Amino acid sequence: MSEDNLRIVLAGLKLWNQGRFEEALELVHPDLEWRPGELFIDVDEVYRGHEGLMRFWEEFMLPFESITLQPARRAAGGDEVVIEAHFFARGRHGTDVDVHAYQRYTMRDGKLARFEAYPTWDEAMAAAGLA
Repeated sequence: MSEDNLRIVLAGLKLWNQGRFEEALELVHPDLEWRPGELFIDVDEVYRGHEGLMRFWEEFMLPFESITLQPARRAAGGDEVVIEAHFFARGRHGTDVDVHAYQRYTMRDGKLARFEAYPTWDEAMAAAGLA
């Protein structure tokens, strides 16, 4: 099951990178809880459901021309997937963002049910019970 969950998360990241947000909703549980964390400002603490996720994407994309998330490290076990993603964004006003993001994905019924961002790999792994 954990390998299937990893494949679903990676497919979602690919759709994100292609800007195919509505198509990515097929991989998302209707009761999703999305917690982007403290890395990025001007976003809410939590977004819920498909409508909340679409609102997050719209708000999050506003200052950027493009965003790419490239998985650098990954771990999976049970319903948990942890990804270290190289996050690169080109700002609309000439500012680039180039950071590593540590993401925990919790799956339910073969779909993404919870997302949380963490400041470190170790924190994301511990939260997922994979440390």
